[in-house]
Amino acid sequence: MLNNQRHSIRRQLVDYSRPNYFFVTICTLKHGYYFEKYPELEKIAQKNLLEIYKYFENIEIKSWVIMPNHIHFIIAIKYQVKEVTLGKIIAVYKSIVVVRWLKVIKNHRVNSIGSIWQRNYFEHIIRNKRELDDYIKYIEDNPKNWLNDSYHVSVK
Repeated sequence: MLNNQRHSIRRQLVDYSRPNYFFVTICTLKHGYYFEKYPELEKIAQKNLLEIYKYFENIEIKSWVIMPNHIHFIIAIKYQVKEVTLGKIIAVYKSIVVVRWLKVIKNHRVNSIGSIWQRNYFEHIIRNKRELDDYIKYIEDNPKNWLNDSYHVSVK
């Protein structure tokens, strides 16, 4: 029998439901340039990121950028709500984007795969105001630094 158990990359002693700021990166499947190739998908990803608070009243998106093959954003969990963790928020977001993208594929006969996300996501707990400012600047500068970005195909 194959043992295909996944292990969590989250820090074991961190409560991801408590108030905090997080820098998050979500990558596309195999780092495909889906947001560049399909502008409608980029619009769906942006709209739903900015409207995720409709599902989770205790959060706020502070800064964000959508690159050709990944998304960076800073999310603030303003107060604790039972069973609302960063992981759940990310899972709901990714799911909503896929469902809405599948509707576009079906309705407009777009020749694309429906599965667009890489499994998991990267997060960093922002510890202080200086780090928050540094991550906001990183997000703002990301598009102009794209050719040197580790997610750019030419850097690998």
